[in-house]
Amino acid sequence: MKRQVVVIGAGPGGSAAAFYLAKKGLDVLMIDKETWPREKVCGDNWQASLYPIFREMGVYEELEANKQSELQVITMVGPGEETVNFKVENAEWLIPRRIADDIIRRAAVRAGADFMELFEATELIIKKGQVKGIRGLYNNREITVEADLVVIANGSHSLIARQLGIFNNDPASYMFAIRGYWEGLENTVDGNCIWIYDPDFMPGNREEIDKYYFMPMWINIINKEATQASVGCCLSEGLLRAHNMSLDGFHNYWLEHSQTARKYLKNARCVDGMKGWRLPCAKQIEKNYAPGAFIIGDAASAPDPCYYYGIAPAMYGGKICADVAEKAFAENDFSAETLSEFHTLLGKLFNEQWSQYVSIRENIVSKREISRNLIKFALSKPEYPNIYFGATFGEYMQAVLKRTDGHFAFGSHLTD
Repeated sequence: MKRQVVVIGAGPGGSAAAFYLAKKGLDVLMIDKETWPREKVCGDNWQASLYPIFREMGVYEELEANKQSELQVITMVGPGEETVNFKVENAEWLIPRRIADDIIRRAAVRAGADFMELFEATELIIKKGQVKGIRGLYNNREITVEADLVVIANGSHSLIARQLGIFNNDPASYMFAIRGYWEGLENTVDGNCIWIYDPDFMPGNREEIDKYYFMPMWINIINKEATQASVGCCLSEGLLRAHNMSLDGFHNYWLEHSQTARKYLKNARCVDGMKGWRLPCAKQIEKNYAPGAFIIGDAASAPDPCYYYGIAPAMYGGKICADVAEKAFAENDFSAETLSEFHTLLGKLFNEQWSQYVSIRENIVSKREISRNLIKFALSKPEYPNIYFGATFGEYMQAVLKRTDGHFAFGSHLTD
């Protein structure tokens, strides 16, 4: 089989790439190893920065109609379980990934991309140093697809990205997360997400805890009755090793010993089991191209380096790679030099924001006393509780920590 473009992975990034490539008149085959619609372990938040691209893909109304709730207030619980509420500047939709991902995938098919499920890419075809297609298993049958361009969008465990040697395996740059859907919550309201940055319930050596302090637990309300939530945690490998705990062991300890957990989850239960996954990131957009190939989304460690939101850089990456691909096909040039424009353009879109997120992580959410002082700073403001999450972070960084990193709002540069 011969195609112009093969897209590996039908998640939001791969589907965005397939959509924009097909709209440019290119012959696109998108493949995925799963049967669709499929489940995806995630927090289910869809940031406002994605709304422009949803409109371009023609899925804004359908996604809005399927939202289960809308994030409006972030409750931050800091050390000692001190608490502050922040308004969210641009409300986020909460839609299960099983639903939203499939809506986006179908948009790519409507745009003209062919789709094959149960197709697992196992190897890149590389000739004279240039990617020329893929080999894989389709319904457990070996198949080869030759292509002028391959877009790798199959997630954080991508063996295909590893084959190119472009894979971030730095333990300081990734987290492990675990999530489950819970019902029977109490003391909650619609539109609320509770973030817990509180190490004080943990046993063991305080110095070791502080050394690896990055541990947001979350309770993300997902229905208007505020009785159901996505519940989970995101932890560094160092923190798990320091406590000699597994990911689910850490989460269970939190459930048993945290007053915050008892407040909301005392009579609640997990309805689908806790599921874990790996969350990669980088301080800046890393190399995401090779001769004949682009790498987008989690496969390129593109999620932001503080909250590990990855859908926006994946989908905008899909759009940008299509623009670069159009030029490459026009010139019949798929060299690394030509495709490197993708790295440059995506970096221009995200690197400044990623630097801000690095500052938040290094100066607030990774230092318990500073996160405690942020809460006090917010409570001291006369406009509390009508204050915005991102703006407060920025003001605190500038006024207290003497930093000039700018305005800290999720994807604000994409929604202006």
